[in-house]
Amino acid sequence: RGGVGIRAPSAPAAMLAADLDPLCFAGVIGARIVEVVQIPEMGSQWTKDSTPMHKKMEAGGVLFRCHGPDADHGAGDAAAICDYFNLAVPTKGADADVVVPACEPCSLVASGEKWREGDERYAAVAPYVVGARVLRQPPLECLFSFICSSNNNIERITGMVNTLCRLYGKPLGRIYDGDEDEWFTFPTLDALREKVTEDDLRSNGFGYRAKYIVKAASELHDLGGEPYLLSLRDHGGSHTAMQTRSTAADTEGQPQSYEEVLMALTQLTGVGRKVSACVCLFALDQHCAIPVDTHVWQIAVAHYDATLEGKTLTPRVDAAVQGIFYDKFGAYCGWAHNALFLAELHWKMKELPEEVRTPTPQKKKRRLSDAGGGG
Repeated sequence: RGGVGIRAPSAPAAMLAADLDPLCFAGVIGARIVEVVQIPEMGSQWTKDSTPMHKKMEAGGVLFRCHGPDADHGAGDAAAICDYFNLAVPTKGADADVVVPACEPCSLVASGEKWREGDERYAAVAPYVVGARVLRQPPLECLFSFICSSNNNIERITGMVNTLCRLYGKPLGRIYDGDEDEWFTFPTLDALREKVTEDDLRSNGFGYRAKYIVKAASELHDLGGEPYLLSLRDHGGSHTAMQTRSTAADTEGQPQSYEEVLMALTQLTGVGRKVSACVCLFALDQHCAIPVDTHVWQIAVAHYDATLEGKTLTPRVDAAVQGIFYDKFGAYCGWAHNALFLAELHWKMKELPEEVRTPTPQKKKRRLSDAGGGG
């Protein structure tokens, strides 16, 4: 278990390690091992091995505890968790000018209500994806996690990122004496450049992605390293800047600042438009980013624009899908997309009523047939 322990469900490693206790999750944020537990009532205290959870997020009955070299059991832990869970965002919908102060939890209620009122599909799936949240992950970790995601599944991606952490990250120890699992930080860029070899990664099952990781680490260093990635957060990353719409033909429907950040990341080996959009959304404050993959394409065709069916996913068509979501949901369309995306995943779709599931092409044809049309 490395830095992938806590992730948004639509990120490559959507694994909250729920093996400590029911509703208790553990993972790594920076150099902190973090335990988070959801409790039925705010008045109760959760303990394990007689160690109390002594810090509390006031909204939703959530307690947390941090371990490791960066843990201070105080304001620093709270600030790190609030930053990771993206809590300092507008609370009054996509057009709000009010930003929640750091570490004051906000909810998705206001925006969610607006989206439900304005979109039939969102209204249909919202009750089944309660709590879907876009996180604010460390950009370096997010970038290389998504490079591992190329033509991959969640289980294998998680294994790859954990391998990077185990082989090249710094050990953080165990949460409790006797625990089987040891935790690690995500590797620094220097470690990725100086210690990682393509042969080592291939021998650990990374396949062709091994070359991507080695080359991208070198290229990122030449661009300025982690400070360069963090500078992209400041490039039109506020919700107000993202409301400026571009009229350029090749960025149809997109805020220009987002397109610039998107293209900046595609300089790196292994980073196409989809991977770049994922990093923009989950690490670079580009809340309007829409990573277009098979699921998102199916959402767009089935629920918003049937004329896209059969088209090749060119940059122009990718931008058109982005524009559909932006026009429907506004500057925080990436957050709305996250909920819609979750409803398309196989494990979640099985929980949905049949009438709420997006029809596959085969089911769509069968429904049309069942509707009649003899002549």
